[in-house]
Amino acid sequence: MDVEEELNRIVLSFCKLRRREVWKGEKGIYAIEIVKKGGKSWYVHIHALIDSKWMNKNALSDTWFNITGDSFVVDIRTIKGEKKKALREVLKYQTKMWELNDDDKEFVDMIFKGRRFIGSFGIQKPEKEKPIPMKCKCGGNLMPLEDPYFKGGGRKNWGDLYRDSS
Repeated sequence: MDVEEELNRIVLSFCKLRRREVWKGEKGIYAIEIVKKGGKSWYVHIHALIDSKWMNKNALSDTWFNITGDSFVVDIRTIKGEKKKALREVLKYQTKMWELNDDDKEFVDMIFKGRRFIGSFGIQKPEKEKPIPMKCKCGGNLMPLEDPYFKGGGRKNWGDLYRDSS
């Protein structure tokens, strides 16, 4: 299996794991790491910080093996104390670029082109609130920012407003 296929497989497997009953993580972030082992083969894996009450490590490992077909390695640790240290550990490097020669750096850049090293799950953007219509002191309506005269730059379009009203 080539490195790009392995990268796709690991990310897809992690998505599948998060949909299984054994997964108790509500939200979190993850980073994909790719390193060269022994100067020959590439090793792709994921580090994650998960907001979870508790997960059964053995059950999670068995499920991970069932999904991947070849890996049972799952390392779960409770974060005690400094959370910044844990975050730094997950995000400090996705590749050990300083250990790679120029050809390998180019290869990693090619593999990750158009792909993110870091992702999140269970974290949703809040819905946009609809603007509340506002009244001017004179009793007239104030124009919302969505008004076509204000799109793309605000005041530079005031001339268009005056031309339209003539």
